[in-house]
Amino acid sequence: PEVFQIDDGWQVRWGDWTAGEDFPSGMAALAQDIAAAGFTPGLWLAPLYVSRDSETYQNHPDWWVRDLDGAELAFSNLNTDDYAVLDITHPDAAAWLEQTITDIAAQGWTYLKYDFLYAGAQVGLRQEDITGIEAYHRAMTLLREASGDAWILACGAPLLPSVGYAESFRTGSDIAFESNRDPERAFYRWQARATAARRFTHGRWWWMDPDQLIIRDPFDASEVRGALASGVAAGGTWMLGDDLTALEDDRRRALLDPALLATLGQPGRPERPLLAVSGLDAGPVIELAIPNDVAPTTFTLDDGTVVLLNFGEEAVEVDGPGGVNLLTGEAASAGRRVLEAGDGEVWVP
Repeated sequence: PEVFQIDDGWQVRWGDWTAGEDFPSGMAALAQDIAAAGFTPGLWLAPLYVSRDSETYQNHPDWWVRDLDGAELAFSNLNTDDYAVLDITHPDAAAWLEQTITDIAAQGWTYLKYDFLYAGAQVGLRQEDITGIEAYHRAMTLLREASGDAWILACGAPLLPSVGYAESFRTGSDIAFESNRDPERAFYRWQARATAARRFTHGRWWWMDPDQLIIRDPFDASEVRGALASGVAAGGTWMLGDDLTALEDDRRRALLDPALLATLGQPGRPERPLLAVSGLDAGPVIELAIPNDVAPTTFTLDDGTVVLLNFGEEAVEVDGPGGVNLLTGEAASAGRRVLEAGDGEVWVP
């Protein structure tokens, strides 16, 4: 489906899932407008975290998961706010969440991005004595049933316990952050590593979501090609994160190139998947630590399409296939070629 998705920021607060001041007509009217424009209405929620500033939190002091010492579990979204974890085993909390999601689905939102879902699996004290994973399954069962026929994107979620609950799954980290809205090559290196490690799930467990494509300045032409090639390597959701009205014409055309879009959806594999997961990144997430691992350079799709990537800091030599590079229109025979730092190529036979 062609989705127009509203992300974080539409709501009053996490946990008070009603339209904020930026959406005075309300969310039901917005969903109708999106559908009338020919798109599937999509909406973001973090259903298992609740802001301590919200009315939901303040009105229900016994709905929250506690740590083993009895204090409420806390989560901070990159230091932007303070959140409590919803106890899905509390009957009233579960009923509230079910009604919230049912109401949102009834407004016409048929693509639901559920974020920070790992909250449901956190170890802690709940009304019922169950494990974090059991609580997660209970939460996901509730979300699946309350969402009706909506397409669910599971984001920030544990991998194996999420199988069977969602149509698509976020397989990599964010491409940009509130503190740094510019695209960076390192973010796409993260994406390519995650794609390599999880590419086998695409079309088997769910549709992969590598995160949005961002190709605006300060990316140069080679880095734009690298970002587009990374999206083709993932083969799943092709979400556009730039302001299309401000993007250069050639970059906007590249995002919507029918030949690139035709490569999506098929199985594929990296040449060396373990190269992408050879070590842990140093430092906390808040510091946006840059991994030293080198992402795989070659992905092959089932129809013979070959994707070449170089998200390192230096040019590399690669074995290139013959055919046509969709990103430049170049035709070439198979052989060794140099791939510049940040660049990417998509070759079709």
